[in-house]
Amino acid sequence: MSKLKPVVFLDRDGTINIERGYIRQVQNLELIENAGLAIKQLNDHNILTVLTSNQTGAARNYYPLQHIYDLHSRLANLLDEQNAHLDLYLFCPHLENSDNPEFSINCNCRKPNTGMLEQAYTQYLDYAKNLCYVIGDKPCDLEFAYNWRKKLITDFKFSSQDIFVKAILVKTGYGIDTLKWAQTADFKPDFIAPSLLEACEFIIGDLKTLE
Repeated sequence: MSKLKPVVFLDRDGTINIERGYIRQVQNLELIENAGLAIKQLNDHNILTVLTSNQTGAARNYYPLQHIYDLHSRLANLLDEQNAHLDLYLFCPHLENSDNPEFSINCNCRKPNTGMLEQAYTQYLDYAKNLCYVIGDKPCDLEFAYNWRKKLITDFKFSSQDIFVKAILVKTGYGIDTLKWAQTADFKPDFIAPSLLEACEFIIGDLKTLE
């Protein structure tokens, strides 16, 4: 197991930065306390970090697509100030039945669909598809991990005992509401963390048990 290279897929709003709905002013994107430290710990352990975020603001005509890239530039700068970084920024801008035809697509990249996961693995071929962690604060993040487990079995022909994919729910953002929802849902978190910092500490410890 030690030869497998793990990936951590992170939601954005409510997980890394403070949940403020659709952020229309770039300067209003601010990190959750210790989020930079959390991601730095993953960086220091050579764990690949990938942002996977649904971002429909452009599809809803709240702002242009470039605004999402500007938000991610600010996020990257804020992380850099704490000597942390994300290796890859992925997001889904689509919204089925959007008034904006550019984004009105029934896509496979909007979480909980697994398109962003698949895209990440096409860029990082030497990372293990069956060893990853999904961190988020919403039901779609839990289902995201669940759907990836299913795809590993049906499409990639992994056996269930060889799949080490875990969904981590953070209590920041909408996490408390999602925790209540998960009590009666099919998609349960494998670990519940007060914030991203504790989620990343769990991952680092969990990976040690697989060495």
